[in-house]
Amino acid sequence: MSSLAIILVLVSALLHASWNFFIRDSKDPELSNSVIHLYRGFISLPIIFVYFIMSDIPDLIGWIFIIGTSIIHILYFVFLGKSYKHGELSFVYPIARGLGIGLIPILGVTILNEEINFLGLVSIFSIFMGVLLIGGNKKSNIFLVFHSVEGRQFLKSRSFIYSLLTGLTVSAYSVWDKQGVQYVDPLFYMSSMCIGSVIAALAVYKYSYSHMSIKKILSENLLRNSLGAIFSFFSYVLILSALQISQVSFIAPLREIGVVIGAILGWFFLKEKLEKMRVIGIILIFFGTIIIVSLV
Repeated sequence: MSSLAIILVLVSALLHASWNFFIRDSKDPELSNSVIHLYRGFISLPIIFVYFIMSDIPDLIGWIFIIGTSIIHILYFVFLGKSYKHGELSFVYPIARGLGIGLIPILGVTILNEEINFLGLVSIFSIFMGVLLIGGNKKSNIFLVFHSVEGRQFLKSRSFIYSLLTGLTVSAYSVWDKQGVQYVDPLFYMSSMCIGSVIAALAVYKYSYSHMSIKKILSENLLRNSLGAIFSFFSYVLILSALQISQVSFIAPLREIGVVIGAILGWFFLKEKLEKMRVIGIILIFFGTIIIVSLV
C-alpha cells in the first residue's frame, strides 16, 4: 500500500469522523443525515456541469459503474437506517461494519486478484476484532448476542437482517467502486453518485418529515450541515482516489481508524463513556492501522 494512499485514507477518516460527529451532536440524527445528503447533491451539480463542459464524459462502462454504485449506496442508506431504527447500536454496528471488513478482503483476493501477506491478515483481523468490540459495552455487545435475552431477540428481529444487508452493501460498493474509479475520475464519480443519495434523502423526508417545511429543514443548522456535506463529500472522494492506486483489501479496514477518531471526539465533546471494551477495541484498530502503515 503506497504512502499516498495511506495519507488519503487517514485524511478521509478525519473528515468522516467529523461529519458523523455533527450528526451525533444534532437533535435529530436521521434528519441531519438526510439534510447532509441533500446538500451533497447541491455540491455535486456544479461539478457535474463543469465536467460536461470542460472534460470528457465517461463512456458506457463508466456510466454502468456510476448507476450501479448509486443503487448500492441507496440500498445502504435504507438498510442502515432501518437497522438502527429497530435494533441496538451495540448489536447493529459490529455486524454492519464488521461483516464488510471481513468480506471485502475475501472479495478483493477472489474477484480482484489482490494479494495479502501474513502481516496484512493480522492487521485486518485486529481491526475486525476492534470493530466488534468498539460498538458495545459490558452489558450489551456482539459477544453476548447468543447469551443475552436482548441478543436472542435481536437475532430474531428485522434489525438483524437489515444489519446483514448493510454489511453486504458495504462490501458490494467497496469492491464495485474499486473497479469503477479505473474508468471514471473520482470527483465526477462521487458527484454523480450523490444524485442518488438525494433520492434516498428525499424518500426519508417524504415518509418521516413531510409534516415539516422543507425550507425550514434546510435552513436550520445551515453552517453545521453545510460543513457536514463538504466533509462527507470529500471524505469519499479521497477514498475513491486511494482506490485508484491501492488495494481495497487494505483500504476498507484502514478506514475504520475514523471510528477511533469518532469515539475520541464523542468522549471529549459529548461526554460519551469510553468503557473498557471500547478502549480495547480502539487499541486493536490502532494496532491494525500501524501494521498496515508499516507495510509501505
